Amino acid sequence: MRALPSSVRALVSDTIRADPWFSLLKLERQNFLLSHATARSMAAGTRLYRLGDPPNGLHALLKGQVRLISYPQPGMETLSNLIRPGQWFGELSTIDGQGRPHEAMISEPSILLTINAADMRLLLDSDPLWWRDLALLAAMHQRHGVREYVRMRGKSSRQRMAGFLANRVMGDNSAYVVLNQSELAQLMGLSRQRINILLGRMQGDGLLLAHYGKIEILDMDQLMRLARG
Repeated sequence: MRALPSSVRALVSDTIRADPWFSLLKLERQNFLLSHATARSMAAGTRLYRLGDPPNGLHALLKGQVRLISYPQPGMETLSNLIRPGQWFGELSTIDGQGRPHEAMISEPSILLTINAADMRLLLDSDPLWWRDLALLAAMHQRHGVREYVRMRGKSSRQRMAGFLANRVMGDNSAYVVLNQSELAQLMGLSRQRINILLGRMQGDGLLLAHYGKIEILDMDQLMRLARG
């Protein structure tokens, strides 16, 4: 690796190497990719890139959280996705060279790995198989989006909410989901009023506690049973 501190190397082993896309790469390709990466700490509230910005590289989150924000029309802000530790992102603009389709906002103190745009271009020019690898990453993200869309359409809003919260807790290895009600409504495709009703009922059932800006899961087993219907 490129002079990564031991603490960062430990995070790489715990998160990045378990990523479904990265783990499918051959070990020598994993190591080659990491050897071109730079680690950096970023404070909450920092913009990694803005909507329409030119590609600034391929990124992987080691610690913290990144929000991908869209603007479907002037004055309207929509939370499109949450990047959790272990996930790679930013491949679309890296592939086509076009502007960023989202704004990436650091929402918690975070540590990221970045392979800058110039190094990514050298990698792609040196070995055409890297184009295939990036295409597989984009395809994996697309398939995940399709599966989520189909899954959400086949369940009640209560089941969808339970499944979403359970998946976030399991993925983040924490008892808390750090989202406010407006952000949760955007991700779930529900009104804020409906989100408030669902959280109130789940809190009354002893499944969770709604705090300011986050949700504490109290009974994971029952939450999973609710998600499965």
